[in-house]
Amino acid sequence: MNRDGPRFHQSALVWDALALHRNGASVWSNELWRAAAAAGACWYPADPGWIGEAGHLDEWVQKALTAGGERLLRSTGWVEAVWRLTTEPLWEGRDGWMVHLQPEVFTPYQGQGRSVSLLAVDDEVFILNSLKRLLRKSCFDLRTAGSAEEAWALFQQRPADIVLSDQRMPGMSGVQLLARVRDRSPDTVRIILSGYSDAQSITDAINEGAVYKFVAKPWDDALLLQTLNEAADVHRTRLQTRQLQLALATANAELSTANQRLKTLISEQDHHISLGDYALRLAQDMNDALPFPVLGLDADGQLVIVNDAAAHCLGLQAADGSLASLMRGREAGIEAGFRFADRQWTLCIGLLEGGSGRVVALLPESGHGL
Repeated sequence: MNRDGPRFHQSALVWDALALHRNGASVWSNELWRAAAAAGACWYPADPGWIGEAGHLDEWVQKALTAGGERLLRSTGWVEAVWRLTTEPLWEGRDGWMVHLQPEVFTPYQGQGRSVSLLAVDDEVFILNSLKRLLRKSCFDLRTAGSAEEAWALFQQRPADIVLSDQRMPGMSGVQLLARVRDRSPDTVRIILSGYSDAQSITDAINEGAVYKFVAKPWDDALLLQTLNEAADVHRTRLQTRQLQLALATANAELSTANQRLKTLISEQDHHISLGDYALRLAQDMNDALPFPVLGLDADGQLVIVNDAAAHCLGLQAADGSLASLMRGREAGIEAGFRFADRQWTLCIGLLEGGSGRVVALLPESGHGL
């Protein structure tokens, strides 16, 4: 293993969501981790031994690092799923933890018939009332907030699919709010609603990826509805992409487990074959070590194997089948005074299990040594 990198199993690279945590925050994560974090913005304990309210994934990671061991988490909101959270320290002398997040069970996203959640933010009440009237009969599940701070609190309690925010508000600006939303929930579609005087700052925010679109005040109702519907389509596409990533991760996990079982089975079979080969060679060596002739006959009475003593003492007379012919009709047992190859033997015949053949041993009698 490479000591210059984090300590984790190489197979985990294929299907684990991975993140590197240091000093209470995630400093690196792979694509699947970011997909999981975006797909399930509300996280609850799914382990009976863990108690807590809904929180961000990073918060649960910190609890896992404190408590140690494996934990089960449930993500809700966009993706209903159960995940296994495990942590591993980095190599000695390196500060930080490698965190694994493995999907155990997830419910496929049902995009059709699902309302799109929309969080609208403006410090002017009449703006919010206008949005309520405009969207009253739409597919949007609308929540409103009178400030960026209030909107952020609502978003942390329950994330929204789309956030539509005014730019100029007391305290936190719209762009600042949407930057927070992006960091917390990358899949949320973020739209700024403001006057043209803020165009440069909003353009910069769009270029930096914090804002999806800019809608000018006063807005055209048809254009705003079109923008919101397009944003809903973008969000659905993102969710479908996350679902595919999660499905692939789960399939890879199952495939990895199946491959490991197959490798174990093949290894066991190879081991059994090796033992069988060793036992066969050992039996042959033991047979050859015997000082008297031993022969093996198949079920048809054909000679199939002889030991070294048989080959040495009987030579061609054993190989030409004459001894096998003499064995036909003889029952298992011991017979003294058996004459063969100009010698007198005690003939010993044993039957193999299942009638698959016979073993014949020739013991030289007195005065007829080998």
